[in-house]
Amino acid sequence: MLNSPSYKFTGGYVMDVINVSGLIKRYGKSEVLREVSFKVDEGQIHGYLGPNGSGKTTTIKVLLDLTRRDGGTVEIYGCDPMRDRREALKHIGYVPEVISLPKFMTGLDFLTFSGMMAGMSKSEARARAKELLDVFNLSSVANKKIGKYSKGMMQKISIANALLNYPDLLILDEPTTGMDPISRIELRENLIKINKEENTTIFLSSHLLEEVEKICTHLTLINKGTILYSGTLDELLKKTGDRNTVVIKLESPIPGLVERIKELSFVKEIKSEDTTLRIIMNEDKRGDLSRVITEMGGVIVEMKIKQMDLETAFKKLISSENIENSVS
Repeated sequence: MLNSPSYKFTGGYVMDVINVSGLIKRYGKSEVLREVSFKVDEGQIHGYLGPNGSGKTTTIKVLLDLTRRDGGTVEIYGCDPMRDRREALKHIGYVPEVISLPKFMTGLDFLTFSGMMAGMSKSEARARAKELLDVFNLSSVANKKIGKYSKGMMQKISIANALLNYPDLLILDEPTTGMDPISRIELRENLIKINKEENTTIFLSSHLLEEVEKICTHLTLINKGTILYSGTLDELLKKTGDRNTVVIKLESPIPGLVERIKELSFVKEIKSEDTTLRIIMNEDKRGDLSRVITEMGGVIVEMKIKQMDLETAFKKLISSENIENSVS
């Protein structure tokens, strides 16, 4: 169990950790962020998703006041980082997409040194360093020089470094880039543990939708500097897909079955190909479908609900945006 110190922010109520409204950022004549708005509440693991070049890293740089915005408002725990940078950023641990580490130091020495630079005593920093090395399964290489670490190990120790001073908010920019599958799984498990045990809100950017779908309950989707969606994963899947889509495989084709199913009040659409039926329903009525098929003399070999996934939902949103832009 990770032990947070008494000075760690605990909230006591749900609050906006990040509140962005109407954010605009330009580089020369190019507007890279266009009226970007979203919120991140305390305790969330919030994914900020989009293709490469969509504006994710620029947004993070604005949050950290590493680049100045040209319009809109930004608040971190109620503080504007452009006006009160120290107060806003004291809550944050940050890992950039491109990490730079002292390869001549051991993992333990690096984390201990970083902890001391953050104001801890040497004994406190060393104890915290050992705790985080254990969390990230790096204890066995604690006394090995960082230059000998794998890409995954370097990413883990960068995140451990960002967590040294018990931040309330952890911001990660493309944290799984270059990681092998095992390292990505371990990182997901670590982040879930940190979120729960240290009450750390996590905001992570990524273009790997499948990865984020496995860890985030809240999402903000951005494309070409414009927000397409912000909310829960479940709401997104409901909004973009037909959750009650059932695929049925029959033993053999049944004459008149498609016409009979079309008559059912809860059926929105049916497509038939040989012995396979794809049926979109207003509500889950698989039992009624089974009875109708049986009454018509059909034998069901397989029946399954086809689930909408994040990648498909994102593609549908982008497609809808392109259609709207071509019309306007």
